[in-house]
Amino acid sequence: MVGQKVSHYRIERRLGAGAMGEVFLAHDLALGRPVALKLLQQDFTSQARDRLTREAQLCTRLQHPGIATFFETGAVDDRVFIAMEYVRGETLRTALRSGIPSRERTIRIVSSLLEALVHANSAGVVHRDIKPENVMIAEDGTVKLLDFGLAFSHRPAGGELADEVTRTQLTASGSVIGTPGYIAPETISSTDVDGRADLFAVGAVMHELLSGVAAFPGDTMMARIATTLTRKPDPISGLTQNLQDILARALERDPGERFQTATEFLRALRGIGFETSASYPAKVAVFDLENRSGDPADDWIGAGIADSVASDLAGRPNAVVVPRAVLSRMTRGATDESPLALANQLGCRWAYLGGYQRMGSRLRVVVELIEVPTEQIVLSEKHDGEIETIFELQDRLARSVVDALTLDELSAPPEAPPAPALGAYECYVQAREQFMRLEKASLDEAERLVGEALRQEPDYADALALLGGIHGMHFTYTTDREHLASAERAARRALELAPDHVDARVWLSYALWRQGRREESIAAAHEVQQREPTNPWGFYFEAGLHADLGRFETAVERLQRAVALAPGFGFAWICLGYAHTELGNFDEAKWSLGRGTELESSGNMSTAGGDGLTAECHRRCGEFDQARRKCLAGLESAERTDHMYRDTFRAICLLVLARTALDQGDREAAGTALSQCSLHLKGRSRMLGGGFVRVQILALQAVCDSNPSLLAESSRVLADPDELDRSWLLSLSEWHTTALVKECSSRIHPVS
Repeated sequence: MVGQKVSHYRIERRLGAGAMGEVFLAHDLALGRPVALKLLQQDFTSQARDRLTREAQLCTRLQHPGIATFFETGAVDDRVFIAMEYVRGETLRTALRSGIPSRERTIRIVSSLLEALVHANSAGVVHRDIKPENVMIAEDGTVKLLDFGLAFSHRPAGGELADEVTRTQLTASGSVIGTPGYIAPETISSTDVDGRADLFAVGAVMHELLSGVAAFPGDTMMARIATTLTRKPDPISGLTQNLQDILARALERDPGERFQTATEFLRALRGIGFETSASYPAKVAVFDLENRSGDPADDWIGAGIADSVASDLAGRPNAVVVPRAVLSRMTRGATDESPLALANQLGCRWAYLGGYQRMGSRLRVVVELIEVPTEQIVLSEKHDGEIETIFELQDRLARSVVDALTLDELSAPPEAPPAPALGAYECYVQAREQFMRLEKASLDEAERLVGEALRQEPDYADALALLGGIHGMHFTYTTDREHLASAERAARRALELAPDHVDARVWLSYALWRQGRREESIAAAHEVQQREPTNPWGFYFEAGLHADLGRFETAVERLQRAVALAPGFGFAWICLGYAHTELGNFDEAKWSLGRGTELESSGNMSTAGGDGLTAECHRRCGEFDQARRKCLAGLESAERTDHMYRDTFRAICLLVLARTALDQGDREAAGTALSQCSLHLKGRSRMLGGGFVRVQILALQAVCDSNPSLLAESSRVLADPDELDRSWLLSLSEWHTTALVKECSSRIHPVS
């Protein structure tokens, strides 16, 4: 298998084998990262494979530092594979061969497993095979729970999986999933199990860590099962009675007598004096504070406070803050879920939330910092004051969170800029919220609001940087180059006022790129990467510049960096898929495009761009029916949005639809698609990439009509710098259009 390719993974070496199949170290060709690739045994029935694949897909929702990330499952040549995070380190089983850990270290390991289970079980996922072999001690000492790819959803399991997938045979006709000695009694006698079975397994692991011997020993599998069903483990000498009681409760045979949740188990350990916080980064979700005044005009206050606290935490080296755009997307799409539940879904340890009331000039703010795994409130504050003192309030709130989380101080904290006028700040916060929607109408409103902020406070660096972004995005649907000049002026003025302003440098890079000043743009992007290595935008915009020039290998590398930093950045995934398509990496392209389209869909964004580019990938693979379906889906999606790229996305879908029809010999359908695209362009002549749309229509129409004069016209327009708008987006680029014209020429004038 070494050297072979499975989907977009290249196998590098064998790591081991188990009852379910073999595990290999593989290289993810789409994202340039190592993965653990499990290839399942080929003797599973198709029904069992389908069931296992469905259950494994549930694990894509798990995002926790204590869980080895499940990437995907699929099948190639009737062989099912599961791709997971590759964790460097040693298993807990290997570590135990060197002796049992200290009691404090044992509790840390157990607490890490329980934190992971709080996240997994709340998502309805039950592991069912927790044991020392499936616990990895990473090189940095953190604990990772492995093999969630074989978990199942919390519902009665179907017979085909229980009968066929497991390799733990009880009788000739029945079987269970899990490892005897760690599985709960109800797992042996019933398929109806829930998260309490995982807590039993953690208890068995905890017993082994504390004593050095198995909780349910036996020389054979049947002996270990009999021990689990008929006897309780012997007490461990030297253990306090409180700890003995906790361990005994975890190992109760009756699930009703056990801890009912991992949160309850964690609280019990903390209740007898143990430190139960695992050594994971302090991942924090800072939610917009709830407006309890009832006046929508005051919504900006909660968003502003949350943004200020999040920005302060984001600068700390041992804190990870969930991006506001991610939280905004989740809260808009999950109105029935509490902030604590959303924080748990995101694998956060901490959730910062609260509310406020404005009464005239008075403001009352109540906030809480909650430890997500234990649901314990570790900080609760109430502040009353005047609305004019909101900046001082924000500083106090941020300071309280930093102290509560014992975060590292900044080695050289930047000098804080002077606080803007309150009215300017209100307009700025509202403008930023509008900007994040990336819709034409919302961008117009954002420009109005930020203009008012700057009227009140002309030297407001944050507002100037935002204005640079607004003008840059206006260009995407107007192609008015004055917007780029305005974006550059605003960004440069922001940098004069605040030389370390990363957002200003991001939008400066974008404006320079769109103006054709490529070396300056790359220099600005590199400044972003150096000043804030965790910011994905510097890598994203640099990738766009390289793709514009046809340097797709470099674009892929930069986009891989961007999506690694921001896995929820849907359009970065779509651009990565486009770059892979141009390199002929079609498996990698389909996977990346699928991920991007899924993310854009979940955020109520248009999927037309992802659909159109996925259709082009299918077309190049000769999968014409799939290509047509994707084009039609993209066109339908484009009609449901006011996204700034909508017009360009629609043109991409129509052009791919025409090319697909020509490949199938259906000139009538191709002509219809080109006619629609031509009418679309006439009504939207200023859209991004419009000049290249015009050339591509001419070239494809030349093939459709067998008309060499149209082909000549397409070449003439492409070569004329004064006639062609050369604004670029994805496949509407000079590089891509030149290649298409050459392809069309070869169809009309085939080389003999």
